[in-house]
Amino acid sequence: MVYDPSRFRDYFEHSFSYDAGFRRNVARYGNSTAMLDPQTGRSWTYEQLEADVQSTASMLADRGVGRGDRVVYQLMNTPEFAMLYLATQRLGAIGGAGQFPAGAGRNGASAQGQRPAGVHLRRRECRKRAGGHTNVGSVAGAAGR
Repeated sequence: MVYDPSRFRDYFEHSFSYDAGFRRNVARYGNSTAMLDPQTGRSWTYEQLEADVQSTASMLADRGVGRGDRVVYQLMNTPEFAMLYLATQRLGAIGGAGQFPAGAGRNGASAQGQRPAGVHLRRRECRKRAGGHTNVGSVAGAAGR
C-alpha cells in the first residue's frame, strides 16, 4: 500500500488555520499550560489564553478590524505577540509582524506596502485587556483594506 497524502494536503491547504489548531487544543487541553512568560513568571492555561485571544480579537473588531484587513504589530517574542497573531486569524485579518530591531522608518515603509489604515494600540490598552498581566513594551497595529 502506498501512502497518499492528498487528503492531508487538501485539509491543510484549504481548511487549516493556526486559530483552528489552537481551538482544537483549547478543547482537548483546556486546563493544561499553553504558554509561559519567563519575564513575568505568568503562565496561561489554554482556556485562559483563549479568553485573552478572544478579548484581543474583540478589541481589534471594536476598532474596525475585520476580514481581509491588514494588521501590523511590532513586538518582541512576548505573550502579546501570540495573542495578536491568533486574534487576527480569528477575525480573518492578515497579521504581519514588523521587524522589531529595524526601527520605525523601515517598519513604516513596510507597513505602507501593506496598505494599513490606522488602528494604533498602546501598552495600557493591551495590558488592560489581558487583566493587567502583560509586560509589553510597545504595541502598534494598523488595519486597512
